[in-house]
Amino acid sequence: DALRVLGFARREGVDPDADEERLETGLTFLGLQGMLDPPREEVADAVADCRAAGIRVVMVTGDNLETARAVGRTVGCDPEGAMTGPAVADCSERDLRDAVEDVEVFARVTPEHKVAVLQALQANDHTVAMTGDGVNDAPGVRNADVGIAMGQRGTDVTREAADMVLRDDNFATIRDAVAE
Repeated sequence: DALRVLGFARREGVDPDADEERLETGLTFLGLQGMLDPPREEVADAVADCRAAGIRVVMVTGDNLETARAVGRTVGCDPEGAMTGPAVADCSERDLRDAVEDVEVFARVTPEHKVAVLQALQANDHTVAMTGDGVNDAPGVRNADVGIAMGQRGTDVTREAADMVLRDDNFATIRDAVAE
């Protein structure tokens, strides 16, 4: 359901000088908390408008596979056939070039996987715009035909690697810029 889950535990009498291994033993499980970090309301409409204009939208994320599928479904990306980063790494160059023509959701990817997906799309003669906000997105943003950084949440590294910076961090702004 696209929830991020945190586990909580406690322990009595913590020695602040104890090593990490010691700190992680003797804990009492307290529970789990699910947090929803939903996409902005306008993203699904923006994705639909992009598709109607002939622009293919692909989601490439570090999120868990099931979270990525749920978010993909919410914004209008087909989660069927979703690939994980390790599956990307296991593909031959030819197989990855074939896969990127059909797969719309990539999950649990590293910066290297993002660049591999990007390069496979480019090798298939696609012009690729890639968005990102974190340091892990900078290699993909830098290697994209159009690198787009988030201006509010984005790191300095990603903004410097980008061709353009979204001041409002809103995917719908990309759609509006293309329309303009």
